[in-house]
Amino acid sequence: MNIKQLMVTFFIALLAGGEIGARVLTDKFVYSQGEKVVFTFDGKSEGKTIILKYLSKKGEPVLAEIGGEPFVWEVPSEFTPAAVGVYQKEEGQLTYSSYFRVVTPGMLTTYQIAKEEYEGLNVFMLNGGMSAEYTVQKSLANLTAGVSHTWQIGPGGGPKPVWGTPDFLQQSVQHTVDLYNEYLGKSKKLKTVIIATGVPAVPYLSAAMEAPVLPLHFLVSVNSTKEVSSILEYSSQAGVPCYATLGYDASMDDVGVAWIKLLALPDEYRKFIIEHEVENVIIAGIGEDVKSESYCRKLNKTGVDGQEYADGSLYILYTQSGSEHDIKTISRNVVDYDTLSLEKGKDLADWESGVVNRQIDNISKGICEHTPAQVYSLIATHDMMDMYNLGANMGMYFMYKNREQTKVSVQGTYLNEYLISQPLYELTQGYIPLLFWQFVPPVSTIDRIKRDIQKVVDVYEKGILLENKTVHVNARIGKEELVQELKKRGFRFVTKRKDNVEELWNLSDGINSPCEEVVQNIVEQIGVKQYQTQCKNALYLNMGDLKLVTNNIPGLVFHSFKKKLQDVY
Repeated sequence: MNIKQLMVTFFIALLAGGEIGARVLTDKFVYSQGEKVVFTFDGKSEGKTIILKYLSKKGEPVLAEIGGEPFVWEVPSEFTPAAVGVYQKEEGQLTYSSYFRVVTPGMLTTYQIAKEEYEGLNVFMLNGGMSAEYTVQKSLANLTAGVSHTWQIGPGGGPKPVWGTPDFLQQSVQHTVDLYNEYLGKSKKLKTVIIATGVPAVPYLSAAMEAPVLPLHFLVSVNSTKEVSSILEYSSQAGVPCYATLGYDASMDDVGVAWIKLLALPDEYRKFIIEHEVENVIIAGIGEDVKSESYCRKLNKTGVDGQEYADGSLYILYTQSGSEHDIKTISRNVVDYDTLSLEKGKDLADWESGVVNRQIDNISKGICEHTPAQVYSLIATHDMMDMYNLGANMGMYFMYKNREQTKVSVQGTYLNEYLISQPLYELTQGYIPLLFWQFVPPVSTIDRIKRDIQKVVDVYEKGILLENKTVHVNARIGKEELVQELKKRGFRFVTKRKDNVEELWNLSDGINSPCEEVVQNIVEQIGVKQYQTQCKNALYLNMGDLKLVTNNIPGLVFHSFKKKLQDVY
């Protein structure tokens, strides 16, 4: 038996409960149509029956009943992809053990990042995941002087689903490390690493500090709470405590989506920090007291009673504070929702951007005790916009630091909606990013240019007026309203992205998406070698620089963790 088989065996044994002879064993979690699933019992199988059910369908219809040797089920050749629950029946009692997933070609069970080369320039393409996985893609582009798109488009207009398996978190963590080792090299020395959620400023922190991002959580698609509970149970038993927030995303059709959140440093991250001789680790995100998409209800008998964010806790998250639309959508996408026993509703940390104190404490402790790296935290404690503004502040400081080295100066402003950016390109070419959420009024977004961005420019390049520089509106939603508001305010040089074009690398329809136009500009105007040299020779921010930058944003707290004398690694 290989390690993966042992882990599967160990996990299902634990869930099946208790004694020798009560354990159901399989060799993997993902099967294809036509494959045979072989079940065995570690111990006596007399009197035991295996019941297979559709977890992906309301009411969990029975698929098969296997009442004796051999315990084998062949996936029908026309079987619809689904999560299949494994139940044991003994003396009339039915007990849930675990599940496996049947997939067809093209379905994802881990996010993917492909790479191709265009005229000598690396182009990275995310498939699956969302904001956290997006930071990995942007980091790869930042660290190789490349470009990347947003993500491959799935049903609903958002990213494609990454379907759950019990080992989803372990596979995601390992795959992240493997991606960096593949594209950067296993022996590449990395001065700084960021462990973070997918706040839009994090890719700019990566670009300005030449640092890869290791996600604090990963997005999984499911149709039942049992799938998420099994992920949490498997991870905990594998030594990686975690909790989850499960809800829906309007851009993803017919699925529930859950952020599976690390509560401790995974061994894969620890090894990565050591093997790449990392000196500094920054834990970054939005503080747990900042409320946004925060209203939730905890599933009873998960985690620890009376504790929030405990290992194994599963929260149902309502993006519209528990509205009728919330309930209707969750009930449709999470098929067992109507059967759940839930605690009273409460506001907790934002489900996509939040970092809770327990994560910071546990992960910083793991790094201090088991690696040589120095640990820092960078947290927006009162207002999410403070972290959004970090992008502009770092961008401006980066230009200031490189004013002699690469002769970069302010050329204008990029209005980047959630979720689009080319951080290294923007910073090295003199464009200050204004990061914004596209569902706020255009007046509020444009107000920030004067209130926040111009102030930063005045500190480092006094006399530069942004209304006399280019403003590029990199938005789809509310684009024309933003353009009109800019013109009303006296901004003279306003450009905008093309209509009805996704931020997708796809040359079959010509050069038209924002990432394709950036690549075209690098190839035809700057020159690929010149751009790569410019990026290579840039002066990147160090920890002292970051402290100076964050001191200018009162709502950001930058903290250094002291190592204890007994800390060893």
